Order: sequence, then C-alpha cells, then structure tokens
Amino acid sequence: MIHKHLEYYLQHIKQDIPAGIVVFLVALPLCLGIALASGAPFFPV
Repeated sequence: MIHKHLEYYLQHIKQDIPAGIVVFLVALPLCLGIALASGAPFFPV
C-alpha cells in the first residue's frame, strides 16, 4: 500500500515543486499586505 503512494508522489514531484513555489510567491506578499493593512509589524520587535 505504501509503495503505491510513494510511486504516485515520485511521479508527480516534478509538477508539485514548481506549483509549491508559485503558491509561496503569491501567498507571501498577500500575507505581508494583510499584516500592513491591519497595522501589525512585518517583523517581531
């Protein structure tokens, strides 16, 4: 059972890594913008 899942993940890893990077690059500025709009500091002081 585990081997089926491992094979599936390894077959799709080439598409999953770039997709994860794109999601990160979209989510990071969005989170920083929400923090700025709510008055929270960017970095803990």
